Amino acid sequence: MPIKPFEPYTAERLQTVIERLDRLAGRLRAVHDWMEEEGVDSLEITNHKSMIKGLEFAEAFGHASERAVDNYRLSDSLDE
Repeated sequence: MPIKPFEPYTAERLQTVIERLDRLAGRLRAVHDWMEEEGVDSLEITNHKSMIKGLEFAEAFGHASERAVDNYRLSDSLDE
């Protein structure tokens, strides 16, 4: 299946993404807090490269969504 260059997002669909990221952040925060409380210097965690790549993709998606807002505003102002 070919990748679509653009995908429509409703506010509801974007909210689902935000909730998923919030849950993940909460899980990571819990691990961090536990490490701090227990004085654990480091943990061996698998999938490090996947996590870094995923963060890069999420960041790129965030930038793309901001550009979409800018493009929408520009288009809307040109229509006036």
